[in-house]
Amino acid sequence: MSNTRSDNPKYIKQIPFKVKPSEKGRINLAFANITMDKKDGVTFKPVQGVTYLWVYTEKKEIVIGIEEAWKYPQAFIDTNDVKQTQDFERKIKPQLMASSLLGHVTLSCLFSQAQNNRGQAEPQNGKAFIGGELKFINGKWLVDNQSGRFGIINNTSKSVQLLMHEVVLAFESAMSFKPNFAVSLPAEPHLPDLYKIWGKGKTDVECALLILDGYATPHQSELILSGIWSETNNNLARVKKLLVDLKKDPALSVEKILTSFMLLLDRQLIENNKYLIRRLKFIAGQTNQHFKLSKGNEFDTTMLMVPLSGSGQGN
Repeated sequence: MSNTRSDNPKYIKQIPFKVKPSEKGRINLAFANITMDKKDGVTFKPVQGVTYLWVYTEKKEIVIGIEEAWKYPQAFIDTNDVKQTQDFERKIKPQLMASSLLGHVTLSCLFSQAQNNRGQAEPQNGKAFIGGELKFINGKWLVDNQSGRFGIINNTSKSVQLLMHEVVLAFESAMSFKPNFAVSLPAEPHLPDLYKIWGKGKTDVECALLILDGYATPHQSELILSGIWSETNNNLARVKKLLVDLKKDPALSVEKILTSFMLLLDRQLIENNKYLIRRLKFIAGQTNQHFKLSKGNEFDTTMLMVPLSGSGQGN
């Protein structure tokens, strides 16, 4: 894989800041490098009901595992088979429980090359760009960044969103279908509400318009409580007018929406309103587009890049 987001210097391969005592010298009991498996002709088929951990390693490979393996017999056996189920409960489950919790660092671990302990797992030395969970929710497979040690990059949702497009493509290559993704960060509590709108069978354009409609038509009480009534009330009419015009375009795209907001609205309207800019940045991140102000505070339309192949969700 070349010319990818992770090649950007801002995406640092992280060494875990902490390895729990139960993880020292350990590899995840459900460890699987699904990128390498695919090259060997094996396609990863995730099992519904199982919560998988994943990391995107420094080699740009997806490695998966299960933190509490004893809770998910369906990941290891045919649960409709009585004998297999009985054997799992009597023999396998006690061993899995004795192994305790094995988190993301047991997926990114390196293996010792030293003569005296060659092959020994070294979780403290492994690196990964990002990690999270893979799970089946609301009829779709979802990849997120729920990892305390590999889930946050530069503490901005846009950075994580753009890298997650690369991760999703890596999952698609290994699984032969593309999962959706969602990002959450403690510093950006508004993200869950935006993800409630994004997807659900709608196209990217439909989702983008819904999110911007939500800004343009808030309840007056919400504006007052949020402290933005005075700063946005005079601008809402202009945003509404732009959205009405955009919806008349039969060939409307997300790129056109972002470009229109950059070119047709007064620069100060966007610069001074974090509630609007964070929605525009969220839309750009979900569709693998750049949307930013240049250093000179003039809108930089050259940053509206053509998406990487296979980008976007909800189409």
